[in-house]
Amino acid sequence: MFLLGGGARAESERNKIERGPLRISADETVSLERGKIIEAKGNVLVHYDMDSGDLISSESDFARYTEKGYEGEIWGHPRAWWFRKDPNNPKTTLTAERVHLDIKQSQLRATGHVRVEQGSSTLKAQEVVYDNEKKIITATGKRPVFEIEQKDQNTLISAEKIIALVNDKQIRFTDRVKGRVLMSPENLEKN
Repeated sequence: MFLLGGGARAESERNKIERGPLRISADETVSLERGKIIEAKGNVLVHYDMDSGDLISSESDFARYTEKGYEGEIWGHPRAWWFRKDPNNPKTTLTAERVHLDIKQSQLRATGHVRVEQGSSTLKAQEVVYDNEKKIITATGKRPVFEIEQKDQNTLISAEKIIALVNDKQIRFTDRVKGRVLMSPENLEKN
């Protein structure tokens, strides 16, 4: 169901709304304040085409987009994917309880049991903030964990705060850092 600005309703099997680079489809969508606010419920799919040529896609139970603030939010088992235009950058997968995208600030904030996966790396935390302009990821809350799983070894590092400098391919760990490296028996015999 789609509620038009004047209160008229249009029925369809799947409701779709497009606003520039943003596309939303769901079982039910509501457009408020003459399309300035969009709310979606049930099997929500959101696609956002970034200026860089990258694509962010998500699925969730609920979503809201506010045009005035250029903000979007998904919740209810949200899962998001960032597909990069550059084939050298692998897909990033994000799960959390809630994801908030602030387009004006070029920031994404995920909260509640956050899990970010890219290639063999996984970042787990209560909150993860990605600043797209600075290309910095900050993970905080309940000892964030960074893990790399490879064929011959598994590395796990936790700290009070984990900061990833994306362009520099560096990860910084602050305060009370703990870690372990597990190597396969075959790899240990070679050394």
